[in-house]
Amino acid sequence: MKLFSNASILVLSNIQAHVGGDALAVIGALALGKEKKKRQLAIDLGTNAEIILNDQGKLSVCSTAAGPAFEGKGVDCGMTAKAGAINGVRIAVQNGNMILEVLESDHPKGICGTGLVDLLAQLRKSKVLREDGYLISKEEALAEGISEQIAKQLVIKNQENIFILTRQGQKEIYLSQSDIRNLQLAKGAIQAGVRTLLQTCNLSLTQVDEIVITGVLGSCMKVSNALEIGLFPDVEKEKLHFVKNAAGTGAAQLLLNTEIAKEWEQKAKEIHHVELAKIDSFQKALFTSMTFQKWEV
Repeated sequence: MKLFSNASILVLSNIQAHVGGDALAVIGALALGKEKKKRQLAIDLGTNAEIILNDQGKLSVCSTAAGPAFEGKGVDCGMTAKAGAINGVRIAVQNGNMILEVLESDHPKGICGTGLVDLLAQLRKSKVLREDGYLISKEEALAEGISEQIAKQLVIKNQENIFILTRQGQKEIYLSQSDIRNLQLAKGAIQAGVRTLLQTCNLSLTQVDEIVITGVLGSCMKVSNALEIGLFPDVEKEKLHFVKNAAGTGAAQLLLNTEIAKEWEQKAKEIHHVELAKIDSFQKALFTSMTFQKWEV
């Protein structure tokens, strides 16, 4: 990074070892904790998912290793959201026609996070992806009466089932069974983190007034598809809000007004940190949160 010779750098304190200054910036940007009559839940999606609860002015936070799968890493044909990335997928169940949305290009190079969420949801609706994450074979699809156009996209590669989105010359862009397992773990970790944090605070999702999803991925995806695979709770529309990059907004606020640094640093000391690794129920919640079904409240 190029800096002016006299530039200064402000670094926010970590809340705890696995919850960094970016979570504190989210809290500042969303003014979490100032609302004393509401319960708010914020989920900052990234390599780690920071989950923040405002329980009528009392803040609790945890971090779960969602992993980089929804950022396109750990996925065979995954990539970040840049030119050539497939960022949207639609599949017509009746005839199998597929429409791909590609960022800034007519030539797909891979698939990014929002495209992965869309694809998982569309495969579920097309009945080629089971609730437990199993991607069926071409033979199974045809036996179940699934469109031949969809079934022919199901092939075997490296001894596992894959679904081919498109072929670009010799290159195939596809989703494999291993990719799906990685995405399951990421999705399950987010859901289990939310469940465990609320349980620790003796609350349920029905008692939460507002849920805010932030992070670059969280603000760009199609909500209906995210709900279809259970990435977010299936709550009333008016409860669910999306804010693009709240951590970046908080960092900008700090640069424009360095006086708030002391206020935020003090707040960091008062936040209740929940260490998920030390809570036995988290592993059980993770196991039950990995299915691709709507997250009923």
